[in-house]
Amino acid sequence: MFTVTTADLELAVATLVYPFLRVLALMSSAPVLSHRSVPRTARIGFAFLVALLIAPTLPPGGAVSPFSAAGVLLVIQQVVVGVAIGLVMQAVFAAADVAARYVPAVGRAFVGAARAEAEARQCADALFLARELFATPRREAILILVAAFERRVVVVPDAGFRGRVTAAEWRGVVDRMTPSLRRGAVREAFAQGLAALEALLRAKGCGPGDGANRLPDDLVRGSAR
Repeated sequence: MFTVTTADLELAVATLVYPFLRVLALMSSAPVLSHRSVPRTARIGFAFLVALLIAPTLPPGGAVSPFSAAGVLLVIQQVVVGVAIGLVMQAVFAAADVAARYVPAVGRAFVGAARAEAEARQCADALFLARELFATPRREAILILVAAFERRVVVVPDAGFRGRVTAAEWRGVVDRMTPSLRRGAVREAFAQGLAALEALLRAKGCGPGDGANRLPDDLVRGSAR
């Protein structure tokens, strides 16, 4: 005959309730999971599921009933430990966020190469349209964007160069600028890029027909240093 004693029930409850309380306390104070957008029932359900998974792997701690004085102390201990772990995680996330904001090298570590390239390209295209660089008579405007944070260079030529200058040749201008930009020498990168661009356009026989400069030579955003 199979019998279940009160001690067996208390042991089963204790085996589950202590890890459940620690995980729930952690989730209630940890970054992301503690956000108000996460429903409370979802946190409770997830904490219960995690407790079910990890309870069998925990070493037996003895039949400490959660309803006894020792059990109450153990409950408080689990809650405090869980909250402490969550607060430590918040401190780590906050430190990483501050470092990413004020230390460019750290910020770049959180931005993949593909995203950095896409962000720089999007900014360049937006500036080209916002400054109406497409409005030159022969559609021969060229925008060179230097994204100092991402350490990317984007060249946006207008439609007048289509079929006259290849993508590989525009890439050659970018390649001339990239080493200086990686060293943080933005002014030097611009000088090298403009020299490479001038040489490329001369080789292609490109230039304003009447010798007039249709666009200002000033930087359209930021400053070189």
